[in-house]
Amino acid sequence: FLLFPIFIFAQGEFNQWRFGYGSGLDFNSGSPTSTWSSIQSTEAAASVSDCNGDLLFYTDGQTVWSSNNIQMDEGYDLRGVGSVYPGTQGAIIIKRPKSSAIYYIFTASDIYGINYSVINMAVNGGLGKVIQKNVKLSGSLTQKLGVTYHQNEEDIWVMTHYENSNIYEAFLVTQTGVSPTSVKSGVGPTFTSSHGDIKFNQQGNKVGAVVQDQDLITLADFNNFTGKVSNSNGIIGAYNSPHGCEFSVSGNKFYVTAWGNSGGVIQFNVSNNNSTTLSVGETNISSGFKPHGSLQ
Repeated sequence: FLLFPIFIFAQGEFNQWRFGYGSGLDFNSGSPTSTWSSIQSTEAAASVSDCNGDLLFYTDGQTVWSSNNIQMDEGYDLRGVGSVYPGTQGAIIIKRPKSSAIYYIFTASDIYGINYSVINMAVNGGLGKVIQKNVKLSGSLTQKLGVTYHQNEEDIWVMTHYENSNIYEAFLVTQTGVSPTSVKSGVGPTFTSSHGDIKFNQQGNKVGAVVQDQDLITLADFNNFTGKVSNSNGIIGAYNSPHGCEFSVSGNKFYVTAWGNSGGVIQFNVSNNNSTTLSVGETNISSGFKPHGSLQ
């Protein structure tokens, strides 16, 4: 799988991607150039740069590597591991609002649930250190992590959806840390497992998710002020083994990757009615039997 979720908000902070079997891309020149990493993972991966596009650190949800590609101080035994493969979205990186040095790594696991660890980049000569590890937020099982801004454009929502459940749960990150109070929404179809991506559009008002083992594709509305999910609709069985999903920059297209003779990259036109979005006007823009992983 080619899986590389990087969730962080600024210009240069997007520019270094580390993922896969020792792979990486550098976007600082304006076009991607290949580079390498210490990751050896089929799935979970996240990386972050500073505002100038210089790599800070990256992770596969279990180990954290500094910019020198060496394990960060205390950067081991994070709980982003899955029961079969690393969690689909086993790790995301969030910079604490209004902080110059503190970052959070959220991990998702169908063994350990949702945890987060804290990194201080102001120590060890800028190579950083994991200063708090595996703070448990939820024991419910999942492989999904999505992220978007709060309506105030400073705080950040981290979203998951649990397996054998119809529950979305949103955690708020502010300048004081991770809020002890989350927002749960029981809405839409039950996810019988959690293998597959969850993503927000850049406008922060739609959240899409897929479940590969269930052949399920869902789309819902999100209130980025309250953290509540509503109007969640899904289709089951129309596309074989959907794994990745992503929105266009404008938010009016929703893309899903799937496998098999109904697979490829499927484009949906996003409307205000989510059930209409998932049943009318979809287009397979890249068919074939090749495996398709996540989208970014």
